[in-house]
Amino acid sequence: MERKTAFRFPPVLQDPPTPRAPRHWAIALGLAFVFGAAGIAKLMGAEPMAERFASWGYPMAFMYLVGVLEIAGAALLLMPNSGRAGSALLAVLMFGAIVTHLVAAEFLLAAAPTVMLIIIVAFSNAEGRRGVEDPTKKGITKEPKKRSAARGPVSVAEESLS
Repeated sequence: MERKTAFRFPPVLQDPPTPRAPRHWAIALGLAFVFGAAGIAKLMGAEPMAERFASWGYPMAFMYLVGVLEIAGAALLLMPNSGRAGSALLAVLMFGAIVTHLVAAEFLLAAAPTVMLIIIVAFSNAEGRRGVEDPTKKGITKEPKKRSAARGPVSVAEESLS
């Protein structure tokens, strides 16, 4: 005896990813390269990185965690429809880097993560606008369309409606 149920799994509701413009790909690849390389350097325990984290008073496990998060953020930047999630993760890391440099009185060194944060926010904004079309390009304008002469004169009833 076959059992029938009323429950059915819903179809996938997510739209297919909107293709990125070449300039978005260039920014995503550049950011992914920078953060991927920095993350790999932290995971490999590069001596300059280890010395910096130790001078700030962070444990080595925190350096490895930051490295993993940087690599994850870089990977998210390259995956379809996850660029904003990667941007958010990397923005949080850059905010933490800025605070760390400022607390350690390394004011000039805070410039690099600040610039990276600005680039990440701009990229995230561009990712959020991807696929959003300008309504004026679809023929939607602020002025109403004029009646063509082929449709004849406007009646009194039509004038009162407009």
